[in-house]
Amino acid sequence: MLKSLHIKNLAIIEELNVEFHKGLNIITGETGAGKSILINAINYLLGERFSKDMIRTSEKNGVIEGVFQNDSIPTTIRRVFNQSGASKCFIDEEPVSLELLKEKSENLVDMHGQHDHQRLLNPLNHLKVLDSYGNYRIDLQEIASLFKNINDLSFEIKKLKSENERLKEKRELNEFQLKELSLIQLEIGLDDELEKEYRFLTEATEIKEKLQEANQLLNDNLISSAMNIVSDISHHKQEYQDLESRLDKTQIELSDIRDEIENCNNSISINNERLSEVSEKLEHIEMLKRKYGGSLKAVLDYRTQLQEEIELSDTSSINISKIETELSETQNQYFRICDEISDKRKKTAIILEQKITEVLQKMDMPNIQFKIDLLRIDNSEISLTGLDKCEFFISTNIGEKLRPLVKVASGGELSRIMLAIKMELKNKDVVDTMIFDEIDSGISGSTAEKVGNIIEKLGNIHQILCITHLPQIAGKGKVHFKVKKEQDDNRTRSIIHQLDVESRVEEIAFLISGAKISESSKVQAKQLLGKN
Repeated sequence: MLKSLHIKNLAIIEELNVEFHKGLNIITGETGAGKSILINAINYLLGERFSKDMIRTSEKNGVIEGVFQNDSIPTTIRRVFNQSGASKCFIDEEPVSLELLKEKSENLVDMHGQHDHQRLLNPLNHLKVLDSYGNYRIDLQEIASLFKNINDLSFEIKKLKSENERLKEKRELNEFQLKELSLIQLEIGLDDELEKEYRFLTEATEIKEKLQEANQLLNDNLISSAMNIVSDISHHKQEYQDLESRLDKTQIELSDIRDEIENCNNSISINNERLSEVSEKLEHIEMLKRKYGGSLKAVLDYRTQLQEEIELSDTSSINISKIETELSETQNQYFRICDEISDKRKKTAIILEQKITEVLQKMDMPNIQFKIDLLRIDNSEISLTGLDKCEFFISTNIGEKLRPLVKVASGGELSRIMLAIKMELKNKDVVDTMIFDEIDSGISGSTAEKVGNIIEKLGNIHQILCITHLPQIAGKGKVHFKVKKEQDDNRTRSIIHQLDVESRVEEIAFLISGAKISESSKVQAKQLLGKN
């Protein structure tokens, strides 16, 4: 319940504090006194966007704070506004986003005003009313989940088919390019290796000539001649003998070198066929580089991509088939639960239309016929709520056929129908506080008395804040607040205060007779309050 409300610098409210009570809280006041500002303030606490025009003239900031109490646990919501229209939100002094505030306050207050008539006139909202009364919430949650799964699977199939078509269109090109990339066993570094081999093969003739020339130079017997000369004198000194020994070893080493050069020379062949082969491979690799990324690594990466796309093309049809099977099974499950919900809705509709009819008959609509019409829609029009459409039909007079509510209901009838619906949903409603903002429009006299009885009964289950102009309803309140304007220092401000018994008599007498309160209107007021 809404325990208290504090407002500062909002429109013509300078500062206001009010403590609400359990049960039916009546709020009255002349037009323009500020009753609607109270409603706006509560809406702001529930997350409605703030208009900077609502800041009191010449003030920089405004504050709205409400204390809500459910199960003895208080929750304080506060919003601080400035002239730019920006606001800060707090729940129990913790700053929160506006989105989180809306989420947390969703089940705190149920707001009903004359604009709710328009909702009642929209058949799209009738199914919500019926489902709120029914005992199949789990089914509705499951059908919503299945609906989401159907949409997700359908989207996935559509995406895969689109991708499959794209891959099919590219398949021929991909296969051609992959064949082109597979003519050579490509690997990192191959281009460098072929470059080296190509240079060697193109210079093979010159290399052979150089090796032959080196070998020829080594074949000249200069070392042998030098060793003979040194040998002739080696007996004179040890040094000469050492030189002779070194020359002998050199001669042996040179002989080995000559043999190695000869082997190298013999191993080289002028292979024009291999040269042509290497040249073609290099040209092919360079062509691939130009077409597919500029480097051999980029070429290899592109080849891997082509292989994956071709493989994906091969498997996509299988994947699509699997998902289509899953979609079909999900749809069958969806339709099965839709049938179950439809049956439950039909049974619920019969009970609800009887209950609403009974309540309406107690509000001066004795000949009312209220019918909930359910229509099964085509299976191709699946929705979050199943395959049913719902519309309310009424007949208010004997002999008149049932017609859509949207076409025949008056403002007063809509008020009573909405109250009847709330009366029957009272035990299903998780919201503790209900606000009725002049929903008694279009009714008067004995009808108002009976409507007041219904609101009073709702007050036994919920906290009700009811803004009314009807004395018959005002007299039903557990407590009564009056909103009025006063002027001080050339400024107008709105105030609210709780009326005592005597003040309530005066206020209700005013609602009966207007500014000139008569003794008879006071007597009527006391009767309405049960004081006579």
